[in-house]
Amino acid sequence: MDIDNLNCCQRAAFNVCERLGIEADEKIISVISPLGDGFGIGGICGAAMGAVLGAGIALDGQHGDDIRLAVVMRFMKDFKSISCGSLVGQYGQNGCEKIVDSAVEEAVLAVKNIKKGGFDI
Repeated sequence: MDIDNLNCCQRAAFNVCERLGIEADEKIISVISPLGDGFGIGGICGAAMGAVLGAGIALDGQHGDDIRLAVVMRFMKDFKSISCGSLVGQYGQNGCEKIVDSAVEEAVLAVKNIKKGGFDI
């Protein structure tokens, strides 16, 4: 898989899987392409969505509400927004790499905590 050509959502999902030692399914990573760049319209941040998706893959589709809550709450704490348009306005297009990295960290932490029996927001 050519990770250099992945958008924010794809990169976050791929990186969560990679960090957790799970092989990212190329088909799944490919089909989530439309979610990048806030659905292409500056909506919900693609990095946040990708991180949640990667965590969902890591947990075999279990604990969806816990994953979403943990990742989104931490994301809001760090960035004060989950809107792609707002985040790009605040951090610029070059800030997306930082946002992806942070979302990945949040998702990896959420997965580890859920596997231990809980999570901390």
